[in-house]
Amino acid sequence: MRRFIAFLCFIYCTATAWAALPSYEFTGPADVAAWTGAHDISSQSYVEGKGMELALSGIDPFLSGPWRDFTNRPLLATIRIFSEAGGVGEFFWFTKPNGPVGGNEVSFLVPKGSWREIKMKLPALPAQSALRLDPPGSTGKCWVQWIRFQELIDVPSPAWGGASGQEPGEGALRISSGRLNLAHSATQLGRYVLEYNGNRMAVGWDRPWLCYQNSSGSAVWVDMQSAPTSVQLQNGAITVFSIFTDPDGAIWRFTQSFTPSVETNSIDLTSTVCVDRPRSIYFLPLCMMFPEARERGLLPGMEYLDPQDTSSSRADFECEDAKRRVPDPEKLTFPMMSMQANGRWISLNWQQNRQVQPVYDTPDRLFNSGKHLMGAILSDWEQTTRDQMNPISQIPEPLAAGQSYTGRFSIKAGEGSNVVPSMQAYVARYGLCPLPNPGYDLQGYIKLTSAGWLDTGQKVGSQYRPLAWYGATWSPQYSSEVAYNIDWLARNTTDAILQARLQPVVTPSWEDIPDAAINNWGIASNAYPIPSLIYGNWLQNVQSSKAQAPGFLAPVRADGTVPYVPPATGTNYGRTHWADHANGMSGQQIAQALKHAVFSGDAGLQQEAVKLCRLLSIYDDQAPRGAQTWEVPLHTPDIMASGWMCIAYLYAYELTGDQQLLSRAITWAWTGVPFVYLVNPTEGAVGPYATIPVLGATNWTGSWTGLPVQWCGLFYADAIRRLERFDPTGPWNQLWRGITASGIQQGFTKSFDPQFEGWLPDSYNLRSQTQNGVAINPAMVFSLAVPYYTGKPLWDYRIYRNLGIGLQLPGRWLADTSVQKDAVSFNVELWRDGKVQVMGLSTVPEVWLDGVKQTGLAVIYEASVKGLWVTVPAGLHNIRLVLSGATTGPAPAGGITVLKRKQ
Repeated sequence: MRRFIAFLCFIYCTATAWAALPSYEFTGPADVAAWTGAHDISSQSYVEGKGMELALSGIDPFLSGPWRDFTNRPLLATIRIFSEAGGVGEFFWFTKPNGPVGGNEVSFLVPKGSWREIKMKLPALPAQSALRLDPPGSTGKCWVQWIRFQELIDVPSPAWGGASGQEPGEGALRISSGRLNLAHSATQLGRYVLEYNGNRMAVGWDRPWLCYQNSSGSAVWVDMQSAPTSVQLQNGAITVFSIFTDPDGAIWRFTQSFTPSVETNSIDLTSTVCVDRPRSIYFLPLCMMFPEARERGLLPGMEYLDPQDTSSSRADFECEDAKRRVPDPEKLTFPMMSMQANGRWISLNWQQNRQVQPVYDTPDRLFNSGKHLMGAILSDWEQTTRDQMNPISQIPEPLAAGQSYTGRFSIKAGEGSNVVPSMQAYVARYGLCPLPNPGYDLQGYIKLTSAGWLDTGQKVGSQYRPLAWYGATWSPQYSSEVAYNIDWLARNTTDAILQARLQPVVTPSWEDIPDAAINNWGIASNAYPIPSLIYGNWLQNVQSSKAQAPGFLAPVRADGTVPYVPPATGTNYGRTHWADHANGMSGQQIAQALKHAVFSGDAGLQQEAVKLCRLLSIYDDQAPRGAQTWEVPLHTPDIMASGWMCIAYLYAYELTGDQQLLSRAITWAWTGVPFVYLVNPTEGAVGPYATIPVLGATNWTGSWTGLPVQWCGLFYADAIRRLERFDPTGPWNQLWRGITASGIQQGFTKSFDPQFEGWLPDSYNLRSQTQNGVAINPAMVFSLAVPYYTGKPLWDYRIYRNLGIGLQLPGRWLADTSVQKDAVSFNVELWRDGKVQVMGLSTVPEVWLDGVKQTGLAVIYEASVKGLWVTVPAGLHNIRLVLSGATTGPAPAGGITVLKRKQ
């Protein structure tokens, strides 16, 4: 009776039994012995119930399998494997008489400590092909039970089209939430229009199809557009119900419910599908909507688009990850997508659901609708196998008879010139995930980090390597940053034996550094100007900062941009960008200049840097880009660009009090949020608050999609930690603490390898929960771990712009107790004895420490730099500065105190 609602399209048989293709079954010793050429494998044997057992004994284990006759068709390979170490494995493929060569391989991630069935795609392999297996890890054992194959089928799409764009028609049903209105056809599935404040924003897909596999293995397309549909408005909600019978007799029920949310400008959508017989699907839409226009776009973790961009472009990738129309959901840092145009934005958000896969295309080239596409399909994360440009699966996915499959979405809209408000709306609706457990309490972390400095072999005399990895050598160097790291550890450990080991190595780590460079010799990107405040040479370092600031300003052009200059030889990382500059480059130079200008107290430098910072408004509303052009394209969206722009505007705001500058700092901080996992992408402990470094690839080919690089996120985290006090209602405290906790989680432990204990991996594999080298020294995490565990930063600063002064201290500023025209009183807490530095003083002030007037060498003033240094013991203190210049006793002594140095 319902044949008219179904369209049967015979594609070809996709039923391919495991037995129709070669396989490797390890059911006895002969099966294991057929694998030869073992390298870095000390033994291979058959173990009953486990299959082939491999004992790994080196960093490059591999062995090759016997020749097999394949079908010269693309394949899905599945390996059943158990790895004690976990990590990255590889398959190489080759034919007679060739051997394995680079480029003919596919990698796969194996979690440690459990049996897993891992899937990967292989190209068409001809007869007499073989595989080389590189098991994960370098030590321990690995077991393989079998390796099996299926053919991948590219099911052609029907003659489908995008949304018709037609109005819902007479009798349309309507609901509203704030200024967001939805009008739905009274008879047609998917025919609806979304308007915001009277402006048409998007339309639904009123030409929907689904595709399943029938019992003979054929792909069957069903045209849902003709399905009898009931649309009702009850209790303020629109319910759409379609029921139809497919050509093989199964009854399908498809329901959509549109409900105004309790949040303004938000409509909730629930899509449910149920079929009364078992089915395997190739394609089943849950929600497809077509925005009318797009200037900027966002798919967190995947796409961050400006008006010049298209989605799934090759500007940042020249590899498989350029395909992002239907991406692996684990690569999304949180489940939402948005598009913005004409001062308005619209977004589609959903509750994380391992059976919902996003579809995002701008412009829409999938249906060629002439619009843009945001949507989701029903697809099991574990079962799905598809080309990431195609929503049609290459292996059909099973649906159980009588089971309901549901996706819950939220459609939001609002006003804005960029996509930041859409992120804010997502966070307001779904919140941030709980902080992960870093795995250590404070004393456990101190023990781990101390081992990282003392016991890994990366300490060479009194010098330290910044990086370490197998077979690679980085030169050790003196580091005043390491010195104050170890100094803090020694002062805060409760282990007397550990303290006795730490204390003697502090001074030798810094004392051979040139006086004026003591603040600059660090080995992490979050180094602070602490060394001169606790070890001396503060005047030389002020003068050094004053000399450095113009160097950072020199490349800045009159319009505030810093040009990318391609190298004379080598890679031109600017070749895919529409300009010769990007905010990540320009913001970095100006932020660095402002940092040195503030530390030096030079008013002229501060004014010049602020003037150039204001010109960064040329980048308003843009995606953060181009901060890592040592290996990543200038065009590539980049979390460090967010951090640099936030820091630049934050310094400028503190120097001027201009609220527009603070507003820009907050906006740029939000631009970094899409790089942070706000949901757990896997079931592993590591995931929440892990940070993707760039939405692109090293040299366009080494993709970072879905691959956290936490040191980049920690740089961003430090910026938003400093922003928090100016925007306390923002998500910054939770974000920086979460990023820090994830960084601690990701660290190498002694069980991985004692030579990297306490160090941070360069990147982390979320699916397998394993680390990748190189190893990065502990200072990268340490600067944020201290405030994470103690609530007290290693370094703090304040700018009293009304008084024209700025201060820096090795500890934390607590509160002002009094600020007057010619005096200021404030509380501080120092984590060790040191100097509180005050810059911008035109006269010698009167200084009071805890109610006692200070004279002599306890207070040193240098008129040459308008600087004051006050000796302050560790602990809580009140400092009062009387700035009138009137003193009741002798002026503080001039000159500087230099600690004794090695000769």
